[in-house]
Amino acid sequence: MEDPQSDIRICVDSAAMNRLVTRRAPGIESRIIARRGTVWLSPPGLQEGSVDIAEDMTGIVHIYLPLSHFSPGNFDFNIDQPQSAR
Repeated sequence: MEDPQSDIRICVDSAAMNRLVTRRAPGIESRIIARRGTVWLSPPGLQEGSVDIAEDMTGIVHIYLPLSHFSPGNFDFNIDQPQSAR
């Protein structure tokens, strides 16, 4: 199993409560009032020092996306090369 610190983390507040969320990492502090529909992202490798949520975490959906899902080999698309001007 992958280490969650190497994943992209997405949190979505699906409840109707207003909660103060404080996130701290070295040199960074973020404070928001999370309401229904609030989304916050944590990029891969971010080592958060702490996350304080003023209410319980009921209603906050946590999604972990492994970085391996975003490697170039996982995308199947063809891009036509532009033709030179004549």
